Amino acid sequence: MNFEGNGKKGSDHLILPDNSLKAVSFVSARMDRLIPTDFEDHPDLIRRSRLLIRFGFLGGSFGLAYALFYFLISHIPGASIISLCSLVFATLPFVLKGTGNLLLAGNLYTATLTAGFSGLCVVEGGMHGHAVAWLSCIPLFALLITTRDNAFKWSVVAVSIALVFGVCHLIGIRFPETFDPKWLPAVDVAGYAGLVPFMALLGMIFENTRRRAFEQLEEAVGELKKANDRLTRLNQEKNEFLNIAAHDLKNPLGVVSGFADLMKGFRDLKKEDYQTFAGEISNAATRMFDIVTNLLDVRAIEDGKMTFDVKECSVEELLKRVVNDFRDMGGRKNMGIVFDLEEDLPSIACDKGAMSQILDNLVSNAIKYSPHGSIVRIEAKVEGENCRLEIIDKGPGLSEEDQAKLFGKFQRLSPQPTGGESSNGLGLWIVDRMARSMGGEVYCRSKLGEGSTFGIKVPLWEDDLVLSEPQIARGGKSFLNESDSSEPIDGLMR
Repeated sequence: MNFEGNGKKGSDHLILPDNSLKAVSFVSARMDRLIPTDFEDHPDLIRRSRLLIRFGFLGGSFGLAYALFYFLISHIPGASIISLCSLVFATLPFVLKGTGNLLLAGNLYTATLTAGFSGLCVVEGGMHGHAVAWLSCIPLFALLITTRDNAFKWSVVAVSIALVFGVCHLIGIRFPETFDPKWLPAVDVAGYAGLVPFMALLGMIFENTRRRAFEQLEEAVGELKKANDRLTRLNQEKNEFLNIAAHDLKNPLGVVSGFADLMKGFRDLKKEDYQTFAGEISNAATRMFDIVTNLLDVRAIEDGKMTFDVKECSVEELLKRVVNDFRDMGGRKNMGIVFDLEEDLPSIACDKGAMSQILDNLVSNAIKYSPHGSIVRIEAKVEGENCRLEIIDKGPGLSEEDQAKLFGKFQRLSPQPTGGESSNGLGLWIVDRMARSMGGEVYCRSKLGEGSTFGIKVPLWEDDLVLSEPQIARGGKSFLNESDSSEPIDGLMR
């Protein structure tokens, strides 16, 4: 069947005009309102409910057409039977909605069909009438809208009724035809010809509900796959967390335990030894604190619980603090930290604590991966409406493969710290999310064997700055072209 016009077509759909599609969708949506709300989590009950509701309205519509025809030919008994059955059919969807009992509504539908066709057999000549042929619909109806066991019982009932009329016919019991004999050909044509489109519509309704149920099943499977993938990822991350707890915390805990035992076991230790041991314990505790802080930051970011108070901040103050904080760390590797600022550098818009943590991480990484005796350079300059803060090291550089996964979570890169420092693969992921949440961007420029430049671009502060809602970034890396360096205005700090 093919209707020409501006329509839409699926792989197994009829081509229908747009207006017809809209009408069908509207009617289907209204019918689906009669599905009991308790069935929402039961796809098979929803499918059977759709079938029963549509069968109800289909049976009611067909019945009314036949009843009108029978009234026109003065076949009052037949018209009365069909009218009563049609009324029951049209009422059953509302019975289903009210009771929420699909089996009850299905049995009532099948019983009404059985009684109606049996009654028509009685008033239309028994085996001579077309109503006997319609009894063949009963097992199929029962199977589609009730259960398999119920369908078997109704099949036995339908066969038994047919056998009764057959036996009556064999022994000579005749049933009357309660209409004018001149209308017999018309009644037979209407009965047998109507059976074909009725069964065809029945099949279409079943196929539409089956296809819709299959599409919903595919959608549910897709959602289940997504959920399974997410659970797999979460399980992997859980294992990473456990590995960090077991591996990265083990070494500093061993240091704390070892030096504590030494301090406890030797009472004649010199003051200098105590200070040395206490310093090692303090360093190990700091490492453990940093690891735990990173883990807590990851959870806070993923749960959306990390908030940022973006205010006016001085770049010079931020950089002086980070240089001062890392003077000792750089000094242990005989490294220098230089920062160069443009003159009259304006303030930036950021959360001071988060920006300090970002700079701490970037500077710490630069020191970790740079060789002894090298210099880490920090530059700050204005570029349009933003300020760029860049940390430049003389480390081993990063391959393209490492750069591709640079800002991922739990990523271990090829370069190794040059002073035995630890790394858990979380720092740059946290830095990237924090920067994006404040409207900034973290990036990297690097060539293998030539060192790396890590930078953050943050907006300049404006007195009438309108702050937007913080946004937890989901993106990855950003690679930029080389830019001109600024003239140093501060000295070498060691």
